Amino acid sequence: MANDITDQKRAQAAVTESEERYRELFENANDIIYTIDLAGNFTSLNQTGERLTGYSLAEALTMNIAQVVAPDHLENVRQNLARKLESNEVSTVYETEIITKSGARLPLELSSRLIYRSGKPVAVQGTARDITARKAAEDALKDSEEKFRSIVETTNEWIWTI
Repeated sequence: MANDITDQKRAQAAVTESEERYRELFENANDIIYTIDLAGNFTSLNQTGERLTGYSLAEALTMNIAQVVAPDHLENVRQNLARKLESNEVSTVYETEIITKSGARLPLELSSRLIYRSGKPVAVQGTARDITARKAAEDALKDSEEKFRSIVETTNEWIWTI
């Protein structure tokens, strides 16, 4: 007795193609894409994450967020996770800093969401964008504003705008 498994083979090929397409998106994204379990242990990290943090995927999979988040930002990260879990808040966006493998500080904008299995949160999936350039521009603007304010406040001349 023979069974026609043509449709099954087509479905399997479609699933494989879809998985490859999403794997390429994951690996080639310009932002860090990661997942952590609820204890803060990394369970995935894309190539951009490896490049920006300096940690290989194998290294990252042995690490906890407490090992990479800058110490002065760790409590904020933990509070955001706790708030997300307590309120079942699906998505959060906030800024933090991490310490790369080389010891450099890297400012990031995180966008994360809970992953559910059988209606219960089991992990956090997120993206992290390097905001180094944005922070430098903000600092330059702040310095310029302070310099202008200092000039205006200390001059003996009249200054006005029309």
